[in-house]
Amino acid sequence: PIFGNQTLHAKKFIIAAGGVPFVPLIDGLKDISWQTPTQALLYKPVPNSAVVLGGGHIGHAVVAHLVENGCAVTWIDEREKVLSDVEPELVSALMKPIEEGRVRVKNSAKIISVSSENKTVIKVRYQSGGSVDEIAV
Repeated sequence: PIFGNQTLHAKKFIIAAGGVPFVPLIDGLKDISWQTPTQALLYKPVPNSAVVLGGGHIGHAVVAHLVENGCAVTWIDEREKVLSDVEPELVSALMKPIEEGRVRVKNSAKIISVSSENKTVIKVRYQSGGSVDEIAV
């Protein structure tokens, strides 16, 4: 790429142009309170527990922020492994603080629905393998 009068050379470039978060079509999502990654990173105080959907680098940033601030997190991703889009040598460094914290990782899990009966506890139903499970946060 050409930047001004300079040509930049690198193995990889990161384009951080901003954008609108993808909101998945999940049954019940419109009926509960939820946050975008930006909102979650700015929200104070963090909740006692939370579910983070998405196992990429943005999901990781949210999980790390929540854990560092004392939140118990369940991290759910449809892929076989969180951070599967990140170079392997970086994954161990990125996961170390998370593995030492209060994080449950659910891989190969598809969200079926979310619900809340009393506005304080949110139930998340997901399918992993052949079974359906539910967590409450």
